[in-house]
Amino acid sequence: MVSLWDWSGWIFHGEVEQISLMKPKAQVAHDEGFLEYLEDIIGTNKYVEKIAESFKQ
Repeated sequence: MVSLWDWSGWIFHGEVEQISLMKPKAQVAHDEGFLEYLEDIIGTNKYVEKIAESFKQ
C-alpha cells in the first residue's frame, strides 16, 4: 500500500480520496469540511470561537 507523509502522520490512499471529496467548508456546526480539517491539523481551530466572538462586537 502506498502512503504519503502528512503533518499528523501517515495518510493512506483511501484517506486521500476521502479528503478530496470533502466540501470546502462545513455547512452546519459539528460537521467537518476541508477548511476545518486543515484548521485541526495546523492548530488554528482554537481561534475559531475568538474570531466569531470578535465579529459580534
